[in-house]
Amino acid sequence: MDAERRRLLHDVLRVHECELARRVRHPGRRRERHRTGRTDQGQPTHFYPRRNPFLFTIHVPKDFGTKELTWTLTSNGKTEHAYASLKTDYQIDNQVISTEVGGDFGSLRDELRTNVPPELKVPGEKRRSVKIGEPLTLVAFAGDPDNLPARRDGKPQPRNASGMTSHDAAPPAAPASGSGAAGVAARAPQPTPASASGAAGAANPANLLYRPPSSIVPSSGPGLRLSWIVYRGKAGAVTFTPDQMKTWTDTRAYANSPWSPPYAVPLPPPDGKWTAQATFTEPGTYVLRAVASDGAIFTYDNVTVTATR
Repeated sequence: MDAERRRLLHDVLRVHECELARRVRHPGRRRERHRTGRTDQGQPTHFYPRRNPFLFTIHVPKDFGTKELTWTLTSNGKTEHAYASLKTDYQIDNQVISTEVGGDFGSLRDELRTNVPPELKVPGEKRRSVKIGEPLTLVAFAGDPDNLPARRDGKPQPRNASGMTSHDAAPPAAPASGSGAAGVAARAPQPTPASASGAAGAANPANLLYRPPSSIVPSSGPGLRLSWIVYRGKAGAVTFTPDQMKTWTDTRAYANSPWSPPYAVPLPPPDGKWTAQATFTEPGTYVLRAVASDGAIFTYDNVTVTATR
């Protein structure tokens, strides 16, 4: 099986997982299984409400062929199933992923097909321990290598996890026509048919805060952002400081969510370094996930934390 077909299965499962997670909001007592072997395939054990697409990958054997993968999850006495196969009908590219999360205000421009996901580095050990009530410092570095989709206000943002900004990047070779693109960052203020905001949109503060829905999927603005979430474990026993921007589509007003009105994606740290603290109130093993997004596609990394008394 080639890499593209494995990616296809990965994407199919992630879309179905999104819908399953939307239904199972409070897992309670779970029983689950996958029909590809071991039960633990890296799936989450905590489900945030509403849409949470593209959360995990399952690797299948080379001879998977036309078989079907089933994820069965029982919660609060109700059983749900998610299905995946290698059928080409379900093939997904970066533009489709962006569309599923309402990325770049729901844009369908072809440029998003070649969008490069954010670069993300979480320094330190992958397994850590902390006492209950003591804050655990979490550091993550993130950058957007291609600055696509660019912020609507045209302001620079880190290009990689070392902190180089879009304005620091060397410009590409000058085009023969002399149209004069000065590096990738020049995309932001250019008024093009595919990007309705352009210079006029940036001049209107209302366009930076809120746009009325234009599709059935809630939309969010472009711009590099990073949040920590609880991927496994009891989320109610974990408090993040500062409060983390939501990674699920909360559309309620003033919900600290890129999908909620009014909301402007904050400027990223100039050096691309995000620092947060996690405090635990109950002992146990937790998986915390750093999610870096450019407003269309995203990258994640996990840290396993054991909290003790």
